[in-house]
Amino acid sequence: MTWSSIQDQSGTFRFCQQKTSVPLERPLHKIARQLLGGKKEGLLFRLPTQDGANKLLQEWCKQAGVKKHITWHCARHSFSVLLQDEGIDIATVAGMLTCIHPGIVIDISSPAPIANATPCISPKSIPPKGMCPKCPRIVA
Repeated sequence: MTWSSIQDQSGTFRFCQQKTSVPLERPLHKIARQLLGGKKEGLLFRLPTQDGANKLLQEWCKQAGVKKHITWHCARHSFSVLLQDEGIDIATVAGMLTCIHPGIVIDISSPAPIANATPCISPKSIPPKGMCPKCPRIVA
């Protein structure tokens, strides 16, 4: 991601998806534009490699007591499920995830409607391990 990818006039971000080589354009939220400030040169963010980022994430999980194998790719699944829980249609979710085929999103669909999960949002209602008694979701 480079600064030259951001279009000042339209407030959009243009890029070519590495995996599919499909050119895409996405709007930048006005808060993101404000946080980025004025246009600069070079890379938009200085980030570690994928392996480096996953090592950092594994260390954070270890410190937090999370024993499951978590990678940054899990964030895509979480993002997808959260959008679907809010009632966003599959085609829109697929577009936001830059998936060419909505069927991919269906494979990672939310297992339960948000109405079923609402009782679980309160920290008092979540048991330490196992199945939440108020909805069909697994609690880590």
